[in-house]
Amino acid sequence: MMEGTSGARPEPNANAASIAIYFAEENRAFAVDFERHLEPLRTEGLLASWSEHPVDHEAEGPTGDRDVAPNADVVVLLVSAWFLASSDGSTVTSNALRRNIPVVPVLVTPSVVDVTELGGIQSLPRNGRPVSQWRHAEDAWEDVVAGLRGLLTAVAHDARRRAQWSGRVTKASLQHFTVFEDVTIDACPGINVFIGRNATGKSHALKAMYALLRAPLVPSEPGDFRVKLHAVFRGNLRRTPGRHDDRETVQVECDHGQIRWREADPGDPLEKSPSFSGSRAIFLPSREALSMYEGFTSAYERRELSFDETYYDLCKELSALPLREKAMGALRPILAMLEGALGGTVSLAGTRFVVRSSLGEFQAHMVAEGMRKIASVAYLIKNGALTTQTILFWDEPEANLNPKLVTLVAEILRQLAGRGVQVFLATHDYLLAREISMASEYRTPPRFDLRFFSFHRESEADPVQIEASPTFSGLSHNPIFEEYSAHYEREQALFYAPEPPIEGRS
Repeated sequence: MMEGTSGARPEPNANAASIAIYFAEENRAFAVDFERHLEPLRTEGLLASWSEHPVDHEAEGPTGDRDVAPNADVVVLLVSAWFLASSDGSTVTSNALRRNIPVVPVLVTPSVVDVTELGGIQSLPRNGRPVSQWRHAEDAWEDVVAGLRGLLTAVAHDARRRAQWSGRVTKASLQHFTVFEDVTIDACPGINVFIGRNATGKSHALKAMYALLRAPLVPSEPGDFRVKLHAVFRGNLRRTPGRHDDRETVQVECDHGQIRWREADPGDPLEKSPSFSGSRAIFLPSREALSMYEGFTSAYERRELSFDETYYDLCKELSALPLREKAMGALRPILAMLEGALGGTVSLAGTRFVVRSSLGEFQAHMVAEGMRKIASVAYLIKNGALTTQTILFWDEPEANLNPKLVTLVAEILRQLAGRGVQVFLATHDYLLAREISMASEYRTPPRFDLRFFSFHRESEADPVQIEASPTFSGLSHNPIFEEYSAHYEREQALFYAPEPPIEGRS
C-alpha cells in the first residue's frame, strides 16, 4: 500500500476525505495517472490523502487488502477486465457498501460488465467511455476529477455535520421558567412523549430545549439566546406572578456535553462544557408549513408576522434541494412509507411545493392539511435535513390528521427511533399515545426506547410537576386515559338509563 505524496502542500481541511484506490497490478499506469490528477483536490482542501491497493487476479480467493482501508471515506475502483477477474473487487465493494462508504467505479479499459452493477454511486467518466478510449487522456481524467469533486464536497459537508454533533439529549432542566418552578426531564434516546392538560407547559418545554440547542454557540452579541427564546416563544417570558430574585434557567445535557442559559443582567450568557459542539434539531409546529413556504422566509425577515420562529426555521430546512437517493442512508425506507401514504412524491417546483401522484400534480395548498404534514416529513428526509443524527421536536403531530394517518405517524415515529433519531413530542391524542406505547410493550420491531412524561399540577395554584413512566398506562396522572374512561362511563350510564333509546341507535 502506498500513500499519496507530493512536495510542499497546504494543510488539509479538517473535514477533507481520504480515498482508497483499488486496481489490478496490470493497470498500475492508470493508477499513476489518476493520482497525478488528484493533487488539485488536495489543494482545494477536499482531499486529505489517498492510498493504493493493488489486487492480484491470479491468486486463488481474495488476497491483499480484502477489507476496506480503515480510514477511507471514499473507495475508487479502476475497473478493467483484469480487475474484474479478481475476487478482491467484489469483496471490497460489498464491504464498503455495508459500511456506507461511497464506491465510485472508474472504467479505464473496455469491459463486458456493466460497472453500475458494482454498486457505485456514479460511474466515471460520466459519458461511460473508458479512459483508454478518449482521444486525450488528460480530458478523461479531468472529467473523473470533476465527478469526484462533487462527491468529496458532500462527504466534507457530512463530516462537518458529524463534527457538530454532541449526541442525544439525556436531561433537560428548567428553573423559574414560564410555568415551571423546578423540573427535570430525564430523556431516553428514543421517543419521549409529553402529555398533560392545556397550559401545563408541554410546548414550553419542547421550545425551550429546541431554542437552546439551536442558539448561537458563539453569540455575536450579549442576549443572543434570549433573542432566540423570544423569537421561538413569540412573547414575554417573564413569569407572572414571579419572584424577582429567582433567575430563569434552562439547561440541556447531551451524551457529549451540556449547555446552560441563566438569565443575567447585563447580557444572557450561555455556558457550555468544552465537549459540547451543538446538536442537530428540527421543530415541527402543530400547524403545517408546506403551504405557507412560498415567500415566507423573506417576509419573516422583513416584516412583523404573527408566527413564532419555529415556522421560519422549518421553512429554511425545507429550502434545501433533495439528496441523491443513496445519500439518504438509513431513512430511505421511511421516505418510501411516507410516499406510499401520499400516493406520490413531494418536490419543490420553483418557489412552491407540489405533490405528484397518479391523480395528477397538486400544489401544496390544494392538498389536505394532514397530508401536507406527512409531505413535510417526507421532504425533510429527502433533502437530508432529517437524518439519524437529528433530534426531532414535534408539537401535536395528530393535529388535523384522521385516525388512519395518526396510526401512520405512530409507525413513522417508531421507525425513526429504531434508526437512531431522538424524538420529543407533545400530544393530546389517545390513539397516538397508545399505538406508540403498545409497540414498545409488546416489543414490536423495530426496538426503540420509550418514555412518557405527564405534566400536571396538584392544584391550579401549584407549579407544574412532571411524572415519568416507560408506558402510557403506567402514568398515575393521565388526563387522556382519564377522559376516555369517563367517556365510557357516561355512555354506560346513558345505555342503562330508564329512558327509551333513540330510534336507530345501534
